[in-house]
Amino acid sequence: MPTWTDLVDQSSLRESAGAEAFQKGQACLSDGCIGFVASTPREVTAVIRDGQVYNTIVRTVDGKLGWACSCGDVTREAPCRHVVALALALEQDPKLGH
Repeated sequence: MPTWTDLVDQSSLRESAGAEAFQKGQACLSDGCIGFVASTPREVTAVIRDGQVYNTIVRTVDGKLGWACSCGDVTREAPCRHVVALALALEQDPKLGH
């Protein structure tokens, strides 16, 4: 099974999220937006505080990165800034997903 570090590819994440959402995700992470984190081997759920509180999920789906967020800005093809923040946090600290 691939690790979170294997799954998070910043260039692909930037491409699918778009430059603005990617930059906002980086800023969100830098601002310490990630709260409570729960994880299973295939899914990480976090509370993201970014003006409001959002439930954000990053998961493995057939060896690829999948996501969901309660913000409403996320689609199957394009992650929102909260998903970007959580994915980047997992890349920086893979233990977060354990």
